[in-house]
Amino acid sequence: MNRLMKASSLLAIAMLVPSMAFAQGTTKAKAKGPKKPPAATSGETKTSGMTSGKPTATSFMLANGKGKFTVNVGKASIMDKAGKAVKLDELVGGCNVSVWGPVKGNTIDANKIQVNYLRKPKAKGGETMPSTKTRKPKSKGGTPAADPKPKTGGN
Repeated sequence: MNRLMKASSLLAIAMLVPSMAFAQGTTKAKAKGPKKPPAATSGETKTSGMTSGKPTATSFMLANGKGKFTVNVGKASIMDKAGKAVKLDELVGGCNVSVWGPVKGNTIDANKIQVNYLRKPKAKGGETMPSTKTRKPKSKGGTPAADPKPKTGGN
């Protein structure tokens, strides 16, 4: 009986020792944490949001959850997602853009501007631009639209 108790206690200790070593190893891994991404160049940050209103000659307004920012374009390159150049005149209110550059108060001096969504401008008079797709008119009531004879009640 004494041997049985010693064997079971040794077995219990043998099972606890590896689990304790494993638990200690995992806490050390958690203490290191994930690696941080490389820092941006001196003071440069990325700010994304929607353009607000029409741009002026050298700047436009950017609105996001942090507030409204004036973006000074200067000599910044304005590109779309595919890498094609976009003119500042093509930006209208509602375009989604990302701006890289130093933030000073509510002004951003842009080094790079990426247009994520370029909204089409509206035609004069508040009407939308005409569609290039032609649509066939739908007939109502189940009768063809070109049927000249009205239906009569009897045969």
